[in-house]
Amino acid sequence: MKYMTFRGSHVYTCIAILLEDFKINKFDKDIALEMRMPYLFMRQEMSKTKIAYTAGTRLQSKIWFDLFLNHYDLEFIEEHITKLQTLTMLQNLSKFKRKALLSLHMDDKQYAVVFSHHDLMTDTYIFIMPEQIESPNYRYIELHEENLLNYLADHVHIGFINPTKDKTYTIVDAIKDSLKALDDYLNYVTEWCDTKRTKHRQIEGYDMVFRALIVDVRRMMKLKGEDKLHDQLNRLSHAYVKYLRSREERFVIPLKNEFREAILSYRAFIEDYLKHIEHSLKY
Repeated sequence: MKYMTFRGSHVYTCIAILLEDFKINKFDKDIALEMRMPYLFMRQEMSKTKIAYTAGTRLQSKIWFDLFLNHYDLEFIEEHITKLQTLTMLQNLSKFKRKALLSLHMDDKQYAVVFSHHDLMTDTYIFIMPEQIESPNYRYIELHEENLLNYLADHVHIGFINPTKDKTYTIVDAIKDSLKALDDYLNYVTEWCDTKRTKHRQIEGYDMVFRALIVDVRRMMKLKGEDKLHDQLNRLSHAYVKYLRSREERFVIPLKNEFREAILSYRAFIEDYLKHIEHSLKY
């Protein structure tokens, strides 16, 4: 039985559950470390005017999952379909005893779950909800069609695992791209800290810009046992939140030097690992 071994790993616990069908016994932590998650950092253009940065367990798409799966001759398949098409797909997957990863929207929250099977006797769809503690049995959710449709978004992202021999994106490529993203991130954060912004914009900046470093990377450093860098990011997180709680309508985040130092420390951590694996590939 798979459960979450560290915070924020819902989706990767779901991947671990999907792997059971392929006789691969891995936990979320195993997947994170094998895909080199602590060394991965992403820049994403959300629109012409908005940029977001992502790291850790918020790297949730085929390109990232495949960094792990390709080592086992597997790949992640993503489908973007309507909620009505989702019902048909789940029924077809169930016929072949295939599981799938998708999200349910319940109590104003989004939950990553694993579709287990469609029970023909009760005409219910059975899902596995990842747990945060070890348990002898999985927590199952049974939903009739009407309830399931209420919990699905209008457009659904659903994924499952298939065998493959293709390997299109390597760890080395991913780490090099992460270093480029970090260089961009350093400039972006420096400019952000120098500019007075509205309270609303600063709060928006937490999720789009700062969270990647002070939450997601910090969690990865804890997972990797990098205590010095983890503690540095932890102190920076506390200082940042203090300024974010300002009662002013417009204010700055006067932590440019502290963020610069932390980003460069993290960059050096990644660069050292890149040198290590490139040296290993020569022999």
